[in-house]
Order: sequence, then structure tokens, then C-alpha cells
Amino acid sequence: MTSMELKSGNPGINSLSGSSLTLTTFKLNKNSDGTFACQGGVNVTLHLPGNYDVSTSFGISLDASGRVKVSGGPTSVNLGFHSVDLSGWFDSDGHYSFTGSASVDVGRYKASTLSVTLSDSTQFSGHITGPFGLDASVDSSGRFTYLRVTLQI
Repeated sequence: MTSMELKSGNPGINSLSGSSLTLTTFKLNKNSDGTFACQGGVNVTLHLPGNYDVSTSFGISLDASGRVKVSGGPTSVNLGFHSVDLSGWFDSDGHYSFTGSASVDVGRYKASTLSVTLSDSTQFSGHITGPFGLDASVDSSGRFTYLRVTLQI
């Protein structure tokens, strides 16, 4: 296999104070059968007025069979007392998985977190945690779990 790789740790764009757009990797491989596979990645960090931060990374890859996969995340948005994280991927075969979570902080303590996943394999799942031992989850197959007890609905 022949391989070419370009890596950069230096920001490509710096228009907002401390913000950056960085090419992290671009890789092109020639496989022994003569096919090619490539992969690339980018990191983005934005520092917005009001002490808000947004950061993400995303990539795209093409394997030797011609399957394209686009992935992103985690994308994090920090609003001070509240944060949101998003991540996921999809490919040219129609498969996908996306997850989002949100949390509320009180001081240095995470008061509660809600997480939701949508995918072609599990369809839907959700999970919530909070104060006083709150820990519950539910999914599209009808499973509900609370306090380590699972019920099939």
C-alpha cells in the first residue's frame, strides 16, 4: 500500500480572537489492488462574544469499495451554565447514527443530563440523569429502565 498524508496543527483561519479552522489530516492510500481510499479531517473552534465557545471536528472518508462516510463531532456548544454536544455519522449505504446531549450545570456540579440517539440499527434511545440518583433510559424496542430495574413495554 502506498500512502500520502498531510497533517497540520496550525490554524488556517484566525478571524475571531482565538478562533481557528485547522486541517488536521488528509490521507490518500493506494491499495495493493490499485484502488484508492482517502480520508480528511478538520477542527473548528469559535470563541464568541459573551464567553461562549463552539468547537467541532468533522471528517469524510472514501474506502476502496467506494463507500463514502461523513462524520462529525463531537460538536460542543458551551453557554456557561448549559452545554450541548452533538455527534454522528452517515454513509452512502444509508447507515447512520446521531447523538445529542444537553446538560445543565449548577456551580461546578452537573445538575442533569439528557442524551438522545437516533440510528438505523437501534432507531431511538434516550437517557436522563439528574440529582438524587435520577437515572432512567428508554429505547424504541420498548425497554424502560429506572433505578436499575428494566421493564419491557
